Amino acid sequence: MTKKKLSGKGTSKKVDQGAVKAVPVEERLTPVTQIEANMFQNLIQISNQYGKLKQQRSEFELVLEQLEKKREEIKSGKIDMPILVSLGKNKFYQVNNKKEVLEDLDNEIQVVKNALNGIAGQLFQHRDAYIETGLAIRQYADAKFSKFKPKTPYTKGCSPKEEEEVLFEGELDELLKDESKKKDFDAAIEKAKVKNKRQ
Repeated sequence: MTKKKLSGKGTSKKVDQGAVKAVPVEERLTPVTQIEANMFQNLIQISNQYGKLKQQRSEFELVLEQLEKKREEIKSGKIDMPILVSLGKNKFYQVNNKKEVLEDLDNEIQVVKNALNGIAGQLFQHRDAYIETGLAIRQYADAKFSKFKPKTPYTKGCSPKEEEEVLFEGELDELLKDESKKKDFDAAIEKAKVKNKRQ
């Protein structure tokens, strides 16, 4: 048997694929630090306290409204004497004197009003702290992220900066120079108009 000579055509060649290109890492962008994370945690805590105080104020306002309504009904005679007054848990006593009942109600109303004033003061302080913390986070976010600009066209609902609008319009003008793409674009506009009229 004779040995066959292999032709150069059948031999495989190594393809030089080259080195894999490294993706550049943005050095200026750093991860969130613990101090920065604490700012967000602080905002959540203040927000929760502010929310609780607002709820507490609503509850006290409702109690005050009910007490004042009850007082008015007793004073006008809508609620007849004698009435049962709570003495404690499941304990009541009967009162015949309208003046005494009205004085007791006035005392209760004053206690609730004082509590509401205290809540209003706390709400004012928490509101200021809430706004202050929110503005600090906004300042932090602006300092950290404002130097980065989006590379994609803006979506509905956002307000792009002027240079972003110009970039998008420039890309659109470039696309519309191609006659076939311009026809497709015009056809899509007409189709959208028809579809919008149906809705």
